[in-house]
Amino acid sequence: MGDNKAISKESAPAGSPIVATDVSKREATPTPTPTPTPTPALSPIPEDLDVTILKTDILPGIKRSLDVQLSRRVSEDVLRALALKLRSSDPAIYERTFIVYILPGMKQNAGAWATTHFDPDLQIHVLGFAADEVPVGNVDIPGKVVGTWLKQGSAAYKLVIYHKGKQAFSRATYGDGSFHDTRVKESHSERGIRFEEKGNSFGDYYLLTADGDLGIWDHDGLISTLVTVDK
Repeated sequence: MGDNKAISKESAPAGSPIVATDVSKREATPTPTPTPTPTPALSPIPEDLDVTILKTDILPGIKRSLDVQLSRRVSEDVLRALALKLRSSDPAIYERTFIVYILPGMKQNAGAWATTHFDPDLQIHVLGFAADEVPVGNVDIPGKVVGTWLKQGSAAYKLVIYHKGKQAFSRATYGDGSFHDTRVKESHSERGIRFEEKGNSFGDYYLLTADGDLGIWDHDGLISTLVTVDK
């Protein structure tokens, strides 16, 4: 009982001594160590990115909502890193965390550029153009380009204003590559150059100021400011 031995009788001729094999001295077959699944590395948050928390709403233990302004567009990987950092900035535990991002020129509570919601798992949605997403350039613009801007938010598009002969036109290009051209009425004032779609019954128009900013205005004032781009 105390000896951990097995008796081997394989191929033993008659009268041969029985050989005892000590199985306790056999080397055990090593169990393979499972290879851990690598965790995707988070993109570092750029040092030149300004992140401003504009508003915080809290329902203790249930929900935390943040309105955040970024100084520029970023990639989805950076948004993921930002979301995790912002959520961990409050040591309290919430069932849900909702984060809304806007960009310079966008009004608070008037649409988002992107959202990162923990509901409860992280869901990332870019409603405008991400850092690496700009519709194709102006190579086919049939006139002299005045400028190019991006309209961010849920109805994002790239806007090009150009002159063809003595007429002014705008071209809106969307994320899927589709576009449409619109003839606009151009007028000048001390405020800047106004471009308004002919027959527009909504009262909104573009206003280009001397510093190159293009805003969308209506009778109540500035709606949003478009971002200047080089292409």
